Amino acid sequence: MNDSPSPPSHSRAFLGFLFLIAIVSLGHASLFARAAQAPPEVVGFWRMSGAALILFPFALRYANVNRKQILLSFIAGFFFFIHLWTFIFAAQHTKIANCVVLFAVNPVFTSIGHWFLDGVRPRWKTLFAYAAAGAGVLIALHNKTSFAAFSLQGDLLAVVSAGFFSAFILTGNAARKNLNNLVFSPIVYFSAAVCFLVCAVLRSIPLLPWPLESWAAILGYILVPTLLGHTLYTYLLSHVRIHVMSFGKMIEPLVAIVSAWFLFSEKPGEEILLSFVFTAVATLLILWPDQNDPRRV
Repeated sequence: MNDSPSPPSHSRAFLGFLFLIAIVSLGHASLFARAAQAPPEVVGFWRMSGAALILFPFALRYANVNRKQILLSFIAGFFFFIHLWTFIFAAQHTKIANCVVLFAVNPVFTSIGHWFLDGVRPRWKTLFAYAAAGAGVLIALHNKTSFAAFSLQGDLLAVVSAGFFSAFILTGNAARKNLNNLVFSPIVYFSAAVCFLVCAVLRSIPLLPWPLESWAAILGYILVPTLLGHTLYTYLLSHVRIHVMSFGKMIEPLVAIVSAWFLFSEKPGEEILLSFVFTAVATLLILWPDQNDPRRV
């Protein structure tokens, strides 16, 4: 056990406000990745390094973190690195709508992971969710038969990114059982930053210099999707009912699609909108609780 202070009590209105900020912030992750116009190694390294440095002073308030928690946090950071690398590549090589809708199947991968790790047989609604998610992916990939196609690589890596994000969630949940989020998050970000650095060295990709526009996008990536998005969303998991969070995961792709329409003039096609319907149904079926959730909102 650590000796971290007890979590503060918040009003439902304030938690709802934080939840809205987290969802809107996460919805812009793919846009910042696209706007950075730099390789995933560059974007990922500076994003993770900046976030870790910002949060590290807050982590010093907490003590008695055991080695198992630290190890699990570093493993979670490795999975987070692969998720980010593939997600950034996807955002830069396909339409934003395709990237976020295909990534939205991650709750299905998380559910499958729980199935294997906990040995719990899935219920009928879970199996239906798997089928709906599979249909959504197939619809999004319809008529894309060549791996040389510009968008197919991005589409496929968006699905891969969803799988590794689920691996991050599963290992992160194990690490955070007795670990404060202000300790867990900077360890994850530092671990991911080291992985990005190693990848950049192996691929001979320079981390400096880059245009001012790239630095502005990376700074936005740190402040918005990372700190106001991932970090805040992880914190809210302990305070907000899971079915509310599930609605948020369905809203997140819509935020990205609408923003990409205005910023990059990327109008979503009919197939990807239909795919979104299927993935949203899958997310709702996976995350909607079967019993009363003790969390307050």
